[in-house]
Amino acid sequence: MSFTPQTTFLKQQLNHVLNLAFQETFPALKARTFIPVNRSIPPAAETVSARIWDSYGEAKVLSPNADDFPSVSIGQREAFAPIKSLGCFFEYSVLDLRRSELAGTGLDAKLATAARQTIESKIDKLAVSGDERFSIKGLCNQDGPGGIASHTLSKWFDDKGKGKDGQAILDDINRLVSTIAEDTNNVLLPDTLLLPVKHFAHIAQSPYSGSSNVTILNYILSNNPYIKNIDSWVHLKDKCVIYPRTPQALEMYLPLEFEMLEPQAVGMNIRIHCHARFGGVQVYTPKACAYGAGI
Repeated sequence: MSFTPQTTFLKQQLNHVLNLAFQETFPALKARTFIPVNRSIPPAAETVSARIWDSYGEAKVLSPNADDFPSVSIGQREAFAPIKSLGCFFEYSVLDLRRSELAGTGLDAKLATAARQTIESKIDKLAVSGDERFSIKGLCNQDGPGGIASHTLSKWFDDKGKGKDGQAILDDINRLVSTIAEDTNNVLLPDTLLLPVKHFAHIAQSPYSGSSNVTILNYILSNNPYIKNIDSWVHLKDKCVIYPRTPQALEMYLPLEFEMLEPQAVGMNIRIHCHARFGGVQVYTPKACAYGAGI
């Protein structure tokens, strides 16, 4: 009984473990929930271009024979994002395969699931922080000229760990929302606030005031007319981000989902390389987003 990467038994088993790997969910990985995904880019693309809106025009009242229509393209510029491959591998020994076939049992799918989780974890991390070495942009490394504005806020916790009161936190959020509303002429208004885990836990557990049983979190969601989603992201540390969760404002480029390549014989093992393509996060309307730094 010999095994090669082309063995029918091996191919059937790999199809099986791939299906099982895709059935797994990873609740802690939130990039796909927080950022709209664009899968329309060809997998072989090296870069993708996008139109960035730095300012918002305004229609005008025209005279009967007017020829001075205002252009909506004013304030646009073109940006390019690189598409990069992400990869890892897992392998089975020849003995693993022989035992599986002899016993009539399927191969353990945990390795394939772990490989998919490894790539998904990398996507999740890059979606937040990007990687400047490869010019990959994430949601939270787009400050600077022409990027998302960063506003310095006072710390939410003092040196003893005591958290800010509800009104002070609400003031911080209102400041960020007001800035976006003014900068975009109310064209795009934020509906999502992402916080570090510690900060989210504070507003989820602390009452808004000493005379209220309503938490700060529920008070904001009930009374702020714009913010409808508040959540935590483990990759955020001392910064919050507020933005409209819509493809008009931002997208995450994912030209190729997780795939398993053809198995390869390596010594006494059969190795399976896993691969995906990722292009970072593109913010089309930087002024519709804001960072709250130093919290």
